[in-house]
Amino acid sequence: MNILFITPSLEPGKDGVGDYTLRLAGALWEKGIHVFCISLADRYVPPKTELDFRAPFVKSDALGILRLSADIPWKKRILILQAIIDDFCPDWVSLQYVPYGFDQRGLPFGLPKRLSLLRGDFQWHLMFHELWIGEEPGYSTLQKVIGWLQKMIVRKLASAIRGRLHTSNPTYQSRLRKAGCPAGMLPIFSNIPVASPLFSRRDVLKEAGMDPDLHQAGFGPWIFVLFGAIHPEWDAETLVGRIDYVRKKADRPSPLFILIGRNGREVLRHRVAEECKGHGWGFLEKGELPTVLISSYLQSADFGIATSPLSLIQKSGSVAAMLEHGLPVVVGRFEKAVEAGEGSKRLIPIDASFENNLLMAKKDVPRGGLDAVTEKFLQSLTS
Repeated sequence: MNILFITPSLEPGKDGVGDYTLRLAGALWEKGIHVFCISLADRYVPPKTELDFRAPFVKSDALGILRLSADIPWKKRILILQAIIDDFCPDWVSLQYVPYGFDQRGLPFGLPKRLSLLRGDFQWHLMFHELWIGEEPGYSTLQKVIGWLQKMIVRKLASAIRGRLHTSNPTYQSRLRKAGCPAGMLPIFSNIPVASPLFSRRDVLKEAGMDPDLHQAGFGPWIFVLFGAIHPEWDAETLVGRIDYVRKKADRPSPLFILIGRNGREVLRHRVAEECKGHGWGFLEKGELPTVLISSYLQSADFGIATSPLSLIQKSGSVAAMLEHGLPVVVGRFEKAVEAGEGSKRLIPIDASFENNLLMAKKDVPRGGLDAVTEKFLQSLTS
């Protein structure tokens, strides 16, 4: 089987969907599937006027990867893509869809028609990583109009290329179904493989200026890790306060809170730091790290922290990383009557049962999710 993946960007470590695509493609290649990845709107690639795309793809040696700058005219990009299809002869072409990846305004109007012009003996697969904005409370009239246009583009895309559809969470699945685009579920896996840890829990406490011997006690300090972006609507004050109430009730020492990754605006990071320090907690801000270090910090922790809404938690690669590293994940935002999807039993929302669930939560054995998702992906194509 030959599979061609189309994604906006393939810059390692800078684009979550690109990392997802490369890891999935790598897992498929290891199973003997011939894979080619092409980015159609790569903002990390400098402008180029000429590209040698006619070289034959050597199926048995390595993954084929071609990155096209977003500055190249669309007409030329589609001609290059058609040439790759003619040379590679895919059985499936898988579009990894993100509206703001294919257009900075989130409105890739021409994409459905451009892709519908491609010719070849293949079938389409569409993975909707993002849909449209404007359905949650708080959006302006302009944003709701943009969301309506984005919804129309999704419907045109599904209609124009008539492929097999997937998305990552029940909320998006429901929205697609209501829009006339029934989609299956394909879970997100972590872009952070579980690695042999480079340091111990004791080392982490020492790094934070806390007593490293506290970890030996039966009720040592909890370590919380927030990996990934901080949502601007997340209420850090409420979360830290409720955790602090529980840890005092359980007679535990002050916890340690670790920020990892690109967390977003400085004001949001500062707010978290102030809340932690105000309650006497330890605090570390690590920023972007190599994957093996991220894995080591996750394995040293007791809990992950997620700031996304519970209804969209299954689309988060950062949450997938925390779950795959065995962590129960505290969800700092909660909406009633939502379906969280796979892994929901290890999510701890801020609700009336929060305190009890936090005390009862246990770490699980770390296990990667890539193989299971790869198998499900292949089964969906061959069924």
